[in-house]
Amino acid sequence: MGRARTALRAAEEAGASAEPAAQMYVALAQEHLERASGRLAVGDRAGAVGLARRAELDAEVALLAARETGLRDAVHRTLDDTGQISDEAAKINEVARRRAGR
Repeated sequence: MGRARTALRAAEEAGASAEPAAQMYVALAQEHLERASGRLAVGDRAGAVGLARRAELDAEVALLAARETGLRDAVHRTLDDTGQISDEAAKINEVARRRAGR
């Protein structure tokens, strides 16, 4: 269960709770952890281990979804920056052509 809690904490720190694509997996991870605790309380170690593993996997999916969104945003910013740089380069080239044509 410790690994599942660690994975869930990592997902939450990456912003998964605020990311719509990841929220469902965060909720599933939390639910599976609660159910695993309940299984341990009644002495069902095998059931607790299975639920904890599911919680860990759900948390990992949430983390990946949060990271994907962050990466996608970074790609869009990079593309925007590239477009601006390209526009500036075109302006500089135009000025250079005009000056060369004098």
